[in-house]
Amino acid sequence: MGEIMRIAFNLLDCGLGNNGGSQTIIRMADELYMLGHNVNILINQPNKFTWFKVPNDLIFEVEDEIPQYDIMIATGCSTVASTLAYKKLSISKKFYWIRAIETWAMPPDELVKGYSSGLGLMVNSEWQRRFVYEKTGKVADIIYSGLPMRTITDKIFGMNKYKMAIDNDKKKVIVGALASKKDRKRFTDIIDIAHKLNQRGLLEELVLIGNESLDKIKSVFNLIDLDGLSIRYFKQPDMDEKLGVMLNCDVWLSTSINEGLHIPSLEAAICGCFLISRDKEESGLSDYSINDYTSFNYLSNDDAVIQIKRFMSLIKEDRVQFNNRIYELIKYKIGSIDENAMRMLKAFS
Repeated sequence: MGEIMRIAFNLLDCGLGNNGGSQTIIRMADELYMLGHNVNILINQPNKFTWFKVPNDLIFEVEDEIPQYDIMIATGCSTVASTLAYKKLSISKKFYWIRAIETWAMPPDELVKGYSSGLGLMVNSEWQRRFVYEKTGKVADIIYSGLPMRTITDKIFGMNKYKMAIDNDKKKVIVGALASKKDRKRFTDIIDIAHKLNQRGLLEELVLIGNESLDKIKSVFNLIDLDGLSIRYFKQPDMDEKLGVMLNCDVWLSTSINEGLHIPSLEAAICGCFLISRDKEESGLSDYSINDYTSFNYLSNDDAVIQIKRFMSLIKEDRVQFNNRIYELIKYKIGSIDENAMRMLKAFS
């Protein structure tokens, strides 16, 4: 394994919450710990992450002085300054894992200053590497968030529900998607696409996974277009429940317009869902959602309806091919968390 290192993921003045970004940090930190390193997630505010239990040894609540580490990693734009200010390490031992271009948190020119600060740069998608290079001339290492592949596949096969492809004689489709109040997630597009499908008699059910309660979602959006539809909503499902939900969807609809590497679609694809993806690299899908090869991509809501109809017309053999291709791409390109932990260790050297 090599030298044991003391590694800090910096979340000072940022914190852990119920979101995909916190989840990827926790999973990566835990994997590095399992590889034998001394790893801490630095926080200075209450840990609000509840999706699964975080090992107690990972969390270090900073009250005064930050201990000595061998590596420190800024995990977002708000942690760059405190990472740079840490005096116990040279700049060569400080890194920035860019997991989103956080234009919702900071103006683009300020983000670029962080990318140009001298920290070693890591990104979790190809489009972000291109973006950072265009803005700074710096080539970042790609460290994907990865998936807990062994856990997911074991659970799927344990449920005995894994589908390589659904039967192609269905007249209606079950659509899975994320529900969120965040504007960049574009839940309004999901509402519109579901409404259009229903008007055409193509929608059997809309299955939604969200972090907030359905009442909170309804308080933000006008859901009148969904009146009369069959809708199931799952709030913060654990991994077993989430996989069970995805296994029962025919397609997974991705509408977000700003992500680093979009994880839910990866999980859905592993469960055999056919991906209907926004054709925009900033949506965090372009590393694996390749139009007419692993997915059908769309440019507008009307186009999304057309692509779902295309999916419904595919014969079973073609669906199997799509599913096989994306499974292989996820396995050998995106990789598991442990494979990406090894990539991260290599980037430190």
